Amino acid sequence: MDVNFSSFRTNWIPNYELNNEKAFLYHRFLNQFIPSISVNHASPALTPGETFVPYASGSSSGSSAVREIFFACGALTLALDNPDSYSDLASKYYSKAMTLVKDEISKTENITEDWLFVAVQTLCLLDRALGFGANRCTKHLLAASNIIKERLKSKYVTAMNSYVTSSLEITKVEKTLFDSFMFNYTISLYFCDFSDLIQLPSPFTFFDECRSYINAALIIDPSCPSWTNNPVMGSAVGCFECFAKLFWILRMMNPKISMMKLSKIQTENLLRKVKYQMDSTEKSIESFRIQLNQIKFMFGSKKIYEFWEGNLSISTVLFHAVQILYMKLLNPNLKKSDPKIQYHINELMEQYHTKIPINDHSKCLSVSALFIAGTAANDEIQKEFIVEELNRISKLLYTRSFIKLANKLESMYKDEELNLVSSFDILLSREGLENLSF
Repeated sequence: MDVNFSSFRTNWIPNYELNNEKAFLYHRFLNQFIPSISVNHASPALTPGETFVPYASGSSSGSSAVREIFFACGALTLALDNPDSYSDLASKYYSKAMTLVKDEISKTENITEDWLFVAVQTLCLLDRALGFGANRCTKHLLAASNIIKERLKSKYVTAMNSYVTSSLEITKVEKTLFDSFMFNYTISLYFCDFSDLIQLPSPFTFFDECRSYINAALIIDPSCPSWTNNPVMGSAVGCFECFAKLFWILRMMNPKISMMKLSKIQTENLLRKVKYQMDSTEKSIESFRIQLNQIKFMFGSKKIYEFWEGNLSISTVLFHAVQILYMKLLNPNLKKSDPKIQYHINELMEQYHTKIPINDHSKCLSVSALFIAGTAANDEIQKEFIVEELNRISKLLYTRSFIKLANKLESMYKDEELNLVSSFDILLSREGLENLSF
């Protein structure tokens, strides 16, 4: 399908005149890409459309680089819909965006500016959508990690000077970008090169240092659940913290640098800490459900409740996958046929199939859970369900990464049939998973 670029308005961006091609790509960015990364449960004030888009304005610092990233995102959606016609266009805009970002960074004295935070987080999303795998995304995350570190340092200095250290002032942009960072950071801990892993902060210190970001409640509305203040993960923040710590333990059980390997006692102690947090997370999910039921009773039913309930169900799905990974780390010889493993897979599938709206963009949060369950799938019904759902989410969210995950699972199942290696064991070894991403 060829597109008539001249039919699109050229005044989408304040203080910046677009040519017809860029106007169309920006239209695609706003109407295809932004919705694909906007989860349905979030407070409208904290969505990417409200927090990311203003940085394309012609008058803002770094706006030229941010605009090119947005054009590249629009070109990506066009290429995914029409690969034969527009793949070259997507590649051209991606290359130009990367060049401009590097140029802007070289001219920037303040590496903590909002535009740079927006740029690196959007590049993470773009790279995953392009199917590049977590390694490239991790390079952007390292930059984002430095931004967060410097911003926290600055906020603590400001708070101490004003004699107020109980809470730090967090902006809506920071809250949204941090939530996005936390999501991408967790994924990267599992997939990235070890050389990058050791440059990322340990989750056993990172989350405690960043509680001000995690717990910041910017929108106070008694008719909305408290976790709508988490614009990406919602009620699933605790699950992602558990995942991050389990992924880090997994990587350190068999690191490329032998002196960094965790001893058996260290591993057991860390797993014990995670188990305590898992218990706390399970209770939080239960309390969130009570909170939502109370809101329903007080304010009546609304359409948005379907998506709030969907996000809670995704947290339940994630928690079952956390349990599977935890048990496998506790006993690496555990077989996928173990009744406890199969219980969690069946519960995960039941929750996913019956409780989550079919077009809920929050499904992007469930991909790690689907893959983990997929490695432990023990019958054709389980395998087909997980592979089909990964392919379905890939189309819904304009990303190639999940198709690659589905293809990898199918390849693992074939190898398993030939008695080569158990797909469940690959969950820990990560053999052949280096170029993938959740």
